[in-house]
Order: sequence, then structure tokens, then C-alpha cells
Amino acid sequence: MIYNVTLNTVTKGIALYNSRINELLTNCFGYEPSFATLETCEILIMGCEERHYGENCTSCDSKCLDRQCDAFDGSCIYGCHNSLMIAPGCNVCKGLLYGENCTEPCGHCFNGSQCDMTGVCLKGCEHQWGGPLCDVCSGGFYGPNCTLQCGQCKNGSYCNVTTGICEEGCQDNWRGDKCDECAVGFHGPKCTGQCGFCKIGTTCNNETFVCPDGCQEHWVWPLCEDCEAGYYGSNCLQQCGKCMKVEDCNSGSGICVSDCQHGWGGNKCDVCAHGFYGTNCDKSCGHCALNVYCNKGTGVCSNGCEDHWDGQRCDVCKEGFYGSTCTHQCGNCKLKTTCNKVTGVCQDGCQEKWDGSKCEECVEGRYGKACEFACGKCKIGDSCNRQNGSCPSGCQTHFSGPRCDACEMGYYGRNCTKTCGACTGKVCSRLSGECFKGCKDTFSGAKCDKQVVSFEYMKGEMDSGSIGGIIAAVLIVVIGVVIVLVYIYFRRRHSEPNDPSRTYEENIEPDTTPQEPDTTPHEPDTTQDGAETTPHEPDTTPDEAETPAPEQIETKNE
Repeated sequence: MIYNVTLNTVTKGIALYNSRINELLTNCFGYEPSFATLETCEILIMGCEERHYGENCTSCDSKCLDRQCDAFDGSCIYGCHNSLMIAPGCNVCKGLLYGENCTEPCGHCFNGSQCDMTGVCLKGCEHQWGGPLCDVCSGGFYGPNCTLQCGQCKNGSYCNVTTGICEEGCQDNWRGDKCDECAVGFHGPKCTGQCGFCKIGTTCNNETFVCPDGCQEHWVWPLCEDCEAGYYGSNCLQQCGKCMKVEDCNSGSGICVSDCQHGWGGNKCDVCAHGFYGTNCDKSCGHCALNVYCNKGTGVCSNGCEDHWDGQRCDVCKEGFYGSTCTHQCGNCKLKTTCNKVTGVCQDGCQEKWDGSKCEECVEGRYGKACEFACGKCKIGDSCNRQNGSCPSGCQTHFSGPRCDACEMGYYGRNCTKTCGACTGKVCSRLSGECFKGCKDTFSGAKCDKQVVSFEYMKGEMDSGSIGGIIAAVLIVVIGVVIVLVYIYFRRRHSEPNDPSRTYEENIEPDTTPQEPDTTPHEPDTTQDGAETTPHEPDTTPDEAETPAPEQIETKNE
């Protein structure tokens, strides 16, 4: 016998074991039957040598630890040669590092997120940082941590991000390498010390530089040299964005030196942050597909919606679903209608056989996953369980089984009102009354409802010389023949023809296992009274009495 053992790692040994469950009976001398015998003829070990893998035994990559790799696909399952990389691929750096050897630290990525192997911050940069690697100051800032604001560089240009020097010179009234000092003859925070923006047609006091009649719009009195909180620019006419605090807006550039208010983004906090839209950026995007953000002005999802969501903004449930997450499927609402997309209520009612405000449960008298089954003969006034059809309070008279869909032992017929004949074991067909296991002594027929008079009995009477017995036997035979002929006559007149398309189930012990719904379309009974789980047809003969009545006396040849 040949056994193949496949390993994807290097092993240093092979152990073979054998065991015997039952002792081997033998007369051989010296054989211990409690032990099993294992004879090994040949062991063939196939595979690559250490540090190789695959069908062609390719050398493991040097990026794997000790050049050890998976014997099949060559992945570095034992770790990476560079401990700063992540196994088994050994092509991604651990932590916030990047570079060929994972020795370079990532820049100031947004919220401390990871950069890729080239150092690019895939989710953008922290505030005041810029560049693809987020390792340089954004416009208007400089210094080791980009926390220092540039001075009044000429024409709105930005200073050197390292030194803060305005390489193109300063704006009017400013001087110094960083343009952070007032030029001669000017004063004030903005070096506008000559006269501020006094009201048009007025001027400032020559000594105090105060504008006695007030300032132009959006300037601060008394010198009218500073922008009113919330405005910026050379004329203080530009409104600041949604900085967390109004005083955090730079009066010259409009840049927010702190974070933005909820829903806003950008250096000036004047555009909607990702995931928000609207005039005030106070509306959250819907459930756009592929994690794409919606249009910041309209909220429209250009790439469609996630599953179960609908609408241009993907903010309403698709037809047939409801709930806050649109994951709940509508019930069996009336055809061509759907449920409320918030509550799931079927406002126009349910399909046939369904009930409840959401049409998720069977109507009374039916059960099953699709409400496809009618309840059995539960006690009058009681209904079956709507999931498994069981009758919690028991069955009507002569019915049995957990679903009350079988006749009690000894009864048969559509309503289980007919008594079985003289069957062996009192077991007869559920619908036809036929006896499966034969008849008791002196009875015959399919239903064991015909009494038998044996010739052996008549012969015994004759041998004993009893003339009276012979006469009695003959009379019994004649009377029996007459009864049979009369019965056949009336039966043919009043019986109904059998429908050969009907099928019948047998009266066997009730099935106590839960009934699985039939997935084949059919039309079950729709009322509780007389409901059956299988189609059937009433017997065509009149109801018999509770005990089998002889219909025919037969003679039986031994």
C-alpha cells in the first residue's frame, strides 16, 4: 500500500505508526496478538532542498528571513530579512515608515495615517503641511513644525518654508527679510500707521492717528487699521471661512491657524470637507458607491449608490427595502405595492395568506415559510403554530400527530370518523381503510369487514350426524348470498365514482418530525375545518358503524 504525505514546510524527520483495533487470532509461535505489525519496504521522500520551493525548486527570495520560504508558493512565512517589513509578502513597511529598506519616516499624514512605499500620504496631510510626502509647510507657514506664519511678502507670495524669508520682497509699508517689520513712517499691526481706513470723506487725527468719525466697513476703530473679526484682505472685504474660532482667521491671508468647524475644510475653511455638502456644509453625503464622496455642492453621487440605497444622493432606500440602514427587506406586501421605506409597514395590505403590519407572518389557519400549508385539525377555537404547524392545545376527536393531520389509531376517512375493520394491530389505511397487516381470524376483504364461514366447520357438523347443523349451515350460506346481492345492488346505485387523479396517504404512525414546507407550487386547503396536509378524497361508500359489520359471508376452502 502506498501513502503520499504532502508538507509545505521543511521537516527533519518522519515517524510511522500502526495500531490494531481488534487482536489478531493466530496459532503462530512467538506472535504477540496485542501488537500490530508494520513492515516498511520503501520510503521515498520527494521535495525541494532547504531554501527552495515550487515544482522547479526555485531559490527562496533573499527578502525572506534566512532565505526560508513556503515550499509551494515561496512566500516568506517564517518572517522577513528586514525586520521592518511585514511577512509573508515582505513588501510593506511596518508602522509609519517607507522606502526600499523601510528606514524613512512618513511625513505628517492626515490623522497619523500610513504612507505608501514611496512615502506618499494617501489620505492627505495634516493642517499646515503640504507636498506629496507631507513633509513641507503649506503656503503661508514655515519653521520646523510649520507653526510660524509668513510675514507680508510681496504680491501675496509665500515665504521660504525653512527660513521664513520673503525672497520676492515685501508689500508696501513693510520691511525686513521676513517682512514682519513696519517701514519707516508707518506703524500698527499692519504697518498702516499713516492713517487708517477712516470713513470715506474723513481723515484721522495727525497726532493720534485716530479716525474720529469712525472706520470704513469691516475695519476696527479707533485707528481703523485692523480688520474686523471674521474678515481679511487688504481692504477687509473678504469674509473668513469657518475657522473653529473667528479670531483664528489670519487678517491678511484668511488662513485658519486652527482647525475648521464641523463639515468644513481647506486652509481657509471655506470649502466642504469630504463627506459633506450644501451651502453651509452641514449635510452629510449619502451612501455613494465605492466610497466615493458626493458632489460638495449638490450632494449627488456620480458613481451610483451602495446596495439597497437609491436616489441621486443615495439617501433613500431602494424599492423593497426599509430601515435606517436599508438592510431590512419588505414583507409580502400586496402585489405591485411596496412597504414604507422607514417603518416597513405595508400600507396597501398584504398578499394572500399573509398578515401583520409588515406582512411577515401567516394568517390564522396557515403555517410554513411561505404560509403554504393549512393547519391540521387543532382543537376547535385553537390555531396552529404559524412556523411549524403544531397544535399547542391538542387535536380534535380521532385526530393525532403534532400537527393533528393524521387519524388516531383505529380510525380512517377524510374526517377520521370511520372505524377500521378487524385489522391485525388495528392499523388501516388513513384514507381507504385497507388493512396493511392482514385480518383477524374469521375476517377477510381489503378492509377486513367480511366474516368467513369455513367448510371445516360445516364438515364437523355433518360428521357428528347433526342434521340441524347442516340445515343451519345451508341457511347461513343462502342468507349470506342474498345479503351480498342486495348490498352490491344498493352500492352501485348510491356510490360516487372514484377520481383516479387523487392520491391517498396511508394510516401509519403519526410523523413527529417537523414538516419542511414543500417548495413545489400547489394549492393546499384554505380552511381550518377539514384541512389536510396532503390531498385526499372522501370514501365513496357510506360511513360504516363503529365496529365492523359483516357485508358478505364467504366460504373458505382449506
